Amino acid sequence: MQVVPLAAVPSQNFAINLAGQAVAISLYLLGAGAAAALYMDLLLNGSPVFSARAVRSFGGLPNTVARFMLADKHYLGFLGDLLFIDTQASPTVPTADPLPSGLGARWRLLYFSEADLQASGLVP
Repeated sequence: MQVVPLAAVPSQNFAINLAGQAVAISLYLLGAGAAAALYMDLLLNGSPVFSARAVRSFGGLPNTVARFMLADKHYLGFLGDLLFIDTQASPTVPTADPLPSGLGARWRLLYFSEADLQASGLVP
């Protein structure tokens, strides 16, 4: 597992190496007020894997399902998967979807390699 460094800003673009893969990530806020949501684009070697994917969070609480970004879509060519974790979720604090102000602190983006996914127990 690898933590992907994020800045607490409404829009960011960066390149990162994930298990030998040249990856570019764009995170951006769309909408206003309560309707605002964070979206993500993922490029692999300059080719889109997905665009404008709404970002959801996983709190790790019992009876919740991990919201992986790719969910076993190996045909897209990206090896592994990405998952946003809400580090403040608890039985008394519900899991919330990421907001720019908490990126890198409350909400962390994790990369799981194929081996990590098998060992984690988060996927079948």
